[in-house]
Amino acid sequence: MEDILRAEPEQYEEIQHFLEEAYNVSIGWFVRMLPFIWSRKTTDFKHIYILRAQSRIAGMVRVFPLDLFLGPTQTRVGGIGSVGTSPAMREHGCMSRLMDYALCAMQQEGLSISVLWGDRHRYRSFGYERAGMTVALTITRRGIKKIGISDIEPSRYLGQTEVLRGVVAAYEAHSFRRIRTPGEYEDIYRGFGTLLFYAGEGRDFGYLVLGRNASSVVIREFGGHEQTVLGLAGSLMKVLDLSCLEFPFPGGNAIPPLFADASAGVKLVESAKIRIIDLDRTIAAFQAQAKDNVTDPDYIRNLDPAQQVEALFGLLKPGPFTFFMWDTDCV
Repeated sequence: MEDILRAEPEQYEEIQHFLEEAYNVSIGWFVRMLPFIWSRKTTDFKHIYILRAQSRIAGMVRVFPLDLFLGPTQTRVGGIGSVGTSPAMREHGCMSRLMDYALCAMQQEGLSISVLWGDRHRYRSFGYERAGMTVALTITRRGIKKIGISDIEPSRYLGQTEVLRGVVAAYEAHSFRRIRTPGEYEDIYRGFGTLLFYAGEGRDFGYLVLGRNASSVVIREFGGHEQTVLGLAGSLMKVLDLSCLEFPFPGGNAIPPLFADASAGVKLVESAKIRIIDLDRTIAAFQAQAKDNVTDPDYIRNLDPAQQVEALFGLLKPGPFTFFMWDTDCV
């Protein structure tokens, strides 16, 4: 195998065909599903690392620099995505070489942490561990009606400029969010399988983004006027014949009373898998979130990478720091 290299723009088509083969998906799948990161105009080639063998791409890792507001914390993190190995080159150590290279590159760029959403057992050997506590409220039509909110007929976002302005304003009111460029909003909401519904105007404007996972319809993002959002949810559950929808929040303190009153149940789920790239930089960036003093940094420094994540961002044993990203921003 050759040395690891950064991708070049002229390799765009080859990269797409490699991903389609590695993930066993249809032609053009990545561009349709994730246009805000995989269209030709949005592909960040300098953060795509490629390993070649016999003149073909054998493996690839892409780093996505993500600028985030996480409550009182603002930081840049390195998202890991589009990790792939060609079928013919599996079990040859491609992924290990590429992941080690990507971690070194992120450290050189001064990133505090790295995040991904892959299999825990696959990535724990690279220091990633489940982290962040997302509180998912289960809300039913009955619960919405119990608190006196009537169904609100939804309208579909189909590219209307004025509607997008309302969505942008509502999204940017969230204290936990990714900093998006103006052009990214339209690309995100036109991704395949992403449905954005809205209602209301001005202060009453609210929106709800639905998608689908392997077994059910899920909320990928929402924002705006709380009563409007819940009214939309009630109507959509009726139209789509859903028993409930789960609304994600970055911890219990972030749940508005209206949503808490409407909820029929609650789940605690991980927000991501995190790898700490620079411990001192991480503590400095996230310290504003901690109500109490952070555990002794020297003690944390002596832990292995996965244990460091558990100590600072733990789910089963909650740490002092919180991490949360909307599903629409995950890479």
